[in-house]
Amino acid sequence: MSPRIFWLLVVATPLPLVVVYLWRLWDIEQYSFFPVLFGAIALLAYNRWDKQFRFPSTWPTALVLGTSVLLQATAALLWSPWIAFLGFLLALASFFSSQREVVEKEGQEPFSAGSLFYLSIPLWLCLRIPLGQDQLLTFKLQHITARTSSYILDYLRIPHQITGVVFDLPGGKLFVEEACSGVQSLFALLCIAFLLLAFNRRPIILFPVYAGAAIFSAGLFNIVRVTAIAIAQERYTYNLAEGIPHEALGYTCLIAAIFLLASFDRLFRVVFFPLSDAENPLARQRIPNPLKLLWNRTLTLRTAPKYRKQWQVYKNLAIGVLLGTISLIAVGLQIFFGAETVLANQNTAPKPAPIWLPEPGTIATNDNFTVESYQRKQGEDDISEGEYVDVWTVYDKSTQLRHRIAVSQPYKIYHDLCVCYRGTGWQQLSKERIDSKTGGQGTVDWSYVFSIYANAGGGYGYLSFSGIDRDGNPIDAPEENLSGLIDTRLLSGRLHKTEADKVIMFQIWTTTDSVLDEPQQLKLQELQTQLRQQIVNALRSQSAPTP
Repeated sequence: MSPRIFWLLVVATPLPLVVVYLWRLWDIEQYSFFPVLFGAIALLAYNRWDKQFRFPSTWPTALVLGTSVLLQATAALLWSPWIAFLGFLLALASFFSSQREVVEKEGQEPFSAGSLFYLSIPLWLCLRIPLGQDQLLTFKLQHITARTSSYILDYLRIPHQITGVVFDLPGGKLFVEEACSGVQSLFALLCIAFLLLAFNRRPIILFPVYAGAAIFSAGLFNIVRVTAIAIAQERYTYNLAEGIPHEALGYTCLIAAIFLLASFDRLFRVVFFPLSDAENPLARQRIPNPLKLLWNRTLTLRTAPKYRKQWQVYKNLAIGVLLGTISLIAVGLQIFFGAETVLANQNTAPKPAPIWLPEPGTIATNDNFTVESYQRKQGEDDISEGEYVDVWTVYDKSTQLRHRIAVSQPYKIYHDLCVCYRGTGWQQLSKERIDSKTGGQGTVDWSYVFSIYANAGGGYGYLSFSGIDRDGNPIDAPEENLSGLIDTRLLSGRLHKTEADKVIMFQIWTTTDSVLDEPQQLKLQELQTQLRQQIVNALRSQSAPTP
């Protein structure tokens, strides 16, 4: 088998699922740069490659290739576009590592500058952070932008009040999301930074440095945008938060950030340039400085090792047959499971049975609460999601607040209900995991999530939710860290004894016209603890319906 056919099979095997992954990626605004990134990398590879296909010649390259094939087979079995794209990126990394670059110098013959591996690094920017952590990056960036902009507005003596990422100005409200598309500009600048690094052949070790420069540039000019919009609104009564002026301001800041990145690139070229003693005859006579040698070795592009003819004809033939078989099986499985998924999406699969059907009187009227309405929804689109949703509207006489209480089911694992409110006109301001502390006989302590929202109409929303299994046992909210995500999402955490589709989510949603102070928010959190205990007691006292 020729190297050309070999790499064609490697790269083409995951393409059906890769196309699905990229098609979905296009719908996410911050990742819409990927066609430009792929096009730029393809152009650089075409211009710099010596056009000679080579087999993998090192054990690390072969190991990466083997991992890629394994991931492609796994993706086909699970019909997972994300895993397929991960395998595709590893296949490209192996391919670029095995190929040689040719650089032409004026007056000289073309010579090899080493491996093209560095061209595969920028493409990893298109791999979504798993478990929705890219959304968490969005929130963190918006909060940093809002807090820093607030300090600048204080210095400029512009009166304002900040709640999460919402500025209350005398002239109206200003959302950081409206003022700057923070994560979009961040991803765009990361793309440009990595392309600069690849175009200028900077050492691979500098990728984190360039990423830091892109994050700094994005944050700086997002702060400039927010501050400019606030100043224009309060001092000049000019609206820069929407329409053509907003777009012009955004592109101006993006272009300025690109120039700042180019300036960083020149700075890094000076700061991280390898040291040389070529101009100093005395230095060449001394024993080399080990720190200087380590510095130069780290910051110098490695040349590719010489191609070793260890791939004999019969080995190539065996590998080709094995790889071809795996490719055919993987592509067939992708098509088969893809068709199965399409049929499932056409509602041909039976709907899951409810875990428990609450009684209308589960949330009862008492001295403090008045149940105004109750509704059960089945198989309908609802902000609470779930196939079965029981909703109570309750008026709290003590706080004069109206709450929407919902029990939604069934879920396979603990479901983050925050995602249900995004894209519905609500902007998330904060999110925290709270460990409840209750007392009394029959009560159980477990954690829940409390989140605050705001909308463009000046309203605020407060969401608290928790999870319950089919037996009424608590399900802890996942920690917002790597270990918590792995334990709860990948290893199922405390759900390891719970059957699939046996999780109930309980939530309280409260809307107000103004911001609640801390004592009022604490009362909402206490309400989550009190009412969910009523839900648990009712669940334990009633038997689950027979499907």
